[in-house]
Amino acid sequence: MPTNLNTLVAVATLGAGLVHLAVGAGSPLPLLAVFVAVGVAEIGWAVAVLRLERVPAARVFLGVLLLPLTVWTVVIGVGAGSSLPLGPLAAASLLTVAVAVVVVLTTVRSARTNVVPARAADEEHPWRFIGTLAASAAIVAGIVTPALSGTWAGQFAEPHGSHDVPGLDIEEHAGH
Repeated sequence: MPTNLNTLVAVATLGAGLVHLAVGAGSPLPLLAVFVAVGVAEIGWAVAVLRLERVPAARVFLGVLLLPLTVWTVVIGVGAGSSLPLGPLAAASLLTVAVAVVVVLTTVRSARTNVVPARAADEEHPWRFIGTLAASAAIVAGIVTPALSGTWAGQFAEPHGSHDVPGLDIEEHAGH
């Protein structure tokens, strides 16, 4: 898989892992274990993809990627969906399904052509990599940031610009 796709896959998986950790923080105990374990696995796998410049254990990890989607679909099916934030889970599922599609398509393509993956330095220009990294980070941030704010952990986050010291009133523009 080209470095650009590796980067996109890793950043998307990292974002999904962060959302799964945040969802797990506010979930009932059995679901907490599932979402936190999957979130930690996704983050570790994303780091491995960036470090190794390839997708390790792709077939095994596809099952891990799709586990949260299966879990929350079952939870909704049995009528216990009110214990989970559906918006954040939908966002994380969007990312994981996109990652799964990219990994499957590139794995099938490389298996059909019997091409050994080339090293990133041989096939891609550095500016292309930087552009892909920036674009994937912007896209994932646009999906993950609102998803994180919709979780239990996001409800208690400190709003930006309100990190004031209690009891200390300072007139910023006095005398102007």
